[in-house]
Amino acid sequence: MIIQYLLSATLWQYDYVMSEKNLQIEEVLPNRCEQVAQFIAAATAGETASATHEQAAKKLLRSRSSCPPILFQASRDDCCVAAAVIFQSPGRVGMLTYSSPAAQQVEPHALSQLLRAISQHAIEKNSLAYVQAVCAPAAMEDIFVIESAGFARLAELVYMKLNLLTHEQRGGEDHEQLSFRSCESFDDRELAEVIGASYEESLDCPGLYGLRKTEDVIASHKAAAGSEPATWLIFYRSSQPVGCVLVNDSSATATADVSYLGVLPKFRGLGFGRAMLAIAISGAKNRDYMAMTLAVDAQNSYAFNLYKSAGFTEIFRKLAFIYSC
Repeated sequence: MIIQYLLSATLWQYDYVMSEKNLQIEEVLPNRCEQVAQFIAAATAGETASATHEQAAKKLLRSRSSCPPILFQASRDDCCVAAAVIFQSPGRVGMLTYSSPAAQQVEPHALSQLLRAISQHAIEKNSLAYVQAVCAPAAMEDIFVIESAGFARLAELVYMKLNLLTHEQRGGEDHEQLSFRSCESFDDRELAEVIGASYEESLDCPGLYGLRKTEDVIASHKAAAGSEPATWLIFYRSSQPVGCVLVNDSSATATADVSYLGVLPKFRGLGFGRAMLAIAISGAKNRDYMAMTLAVDAQNSYAFNLYKSAGFTEIFRKLAFIYSC
């Protein structure tokens, strides 16, 4: 299978120069949104891939945000051979989805050129800091197309879940040394300072550091929270900031999602991250939520082991890529 994949990659590179003939890449007008959505949702070789692209197409059709999606298509002789959409979010981030390279009517080489073109457009014309794409670790065709388009591999993200209905609080968390304040009692400036300080020497997706201002990061977290209640806490030890935990609630799924957990460098290795997480878990249970979720960089072994020891279990993994100038 590896030999077959390498052979396919060689043939793809051989045909790359020829692929530009009669190929037209252009932005799609809003009145053709549904047509592009249907193309992205086209049947693929695997059911999982089909579901992913179908969900993206439905999101595209439902989109009514203040930041409209960016749509591009590649066509050859008036026939669509690839399509992609970037969903813009507050915080100057774009999330990319595209027609599956496994779909029979999609040309992978054209798709790669299309992904580069739409990402450059989003950054240069729409002032995005970066564009992000994700795929399954085993999706070799997707990985090849995404990396050929100029995306850099950011991280392997481990998605984890904790069953709050059966979870039992474990001993050893040093709560007594910590106090905390909720988002009602601090402003964005104070939160930005704590988040910014917690990024220093962090192992969680270090490739993102420096691409955005902390204010943009907070805007992204707020967008993720939406209109749902959010439990954002800054923790202190003797009036000194130790770190923060940002938890966004989803009443529709009875799930609390840990959007971010960060500890300042001088307080790491002292058990404060474990204590902060325990307080966040306890709060979610008191709000009668059924589960808590999060995602962590697989390279961040400390955080991964912390979550695992707290009772979180791995549910799936995804590869994350970014395109930036």
